Amino acid sequence: MQKYHLTIDEHYGLAAIGLCKAGITYNGNKSSFSTYAYKCMFTTVMCELRKKGQTKTIPEHQIVYYQAEMENNESDTASFMNYIPSKENVEDNALSEIMFDEYAKKLKDRDKQIFALFREGYKQGEICKIVGCSQPQASRVKKKLVQYLAS
Repeated sequence: MQKYHLTIDEHYGLAAIGLCKAGITYNGNKSSFSTYAYKCMFTTVMCELRKKGQTKTIPEHQIVYYQAEMENNESDTASFMNYIPSKENVEDNALSEIMFDEYAKKLKDRDKQIFALFREGYKQGEICKIVGCSQPQASRVKKKLVQYLAS
């Protein structure tokens, strides 16, 4: 510890852990206990120092929180969340919902039920079991939707 200018108070616990490891794993055929214990204690302390060196902290003034409020040019406060663009396209989703609703109005009752299950994410086989229809009928409803959207 003196060689690396480490304080005994701070690193005594780590050296003690290394000494315990040496006592448990010592094999008398290879070297003396003191040499082996020194290596174990040294390795334990150095591993901990490496961990501390690799752990880098961000200064508090550089951390930006998602909900943090900031002032804009008009002296109003807005959260940081207002400046992060969304990957979700709300307009396209709304238009899709409108088109699907219009399409559903044109369908017969059974086809409406099949179409509703498609919208919920069910697969053709699952729909056939729930509704009690054939696979070609479920496929036709899906094919009609594709044609409707293409037109």
